[in-house]
Amino acid sequence: MQDVVEELIRWIGYAALRLVTLGRYRGGTRNDRLPEGAVGLGIVAGLVYLMYAFGS
Repeated sequence: MQDVVEELIRWIGYAALRLVTLGRYRGGTRNDRLPEGAVGLGIVAGLVYLMYAFGS
């Protein structure tokens, strides 16, 4: 289950980097796991914060 969550967050980061660079980001290799995961985690954390801030 941990691997599924890790990959999901990493793919969110990968998609965001592809979107921001207008499709020029190649990534997806073993060396790109940390930056993709960091961006993905930042996006997930930001969304959770927004849901918390505007949900109450």
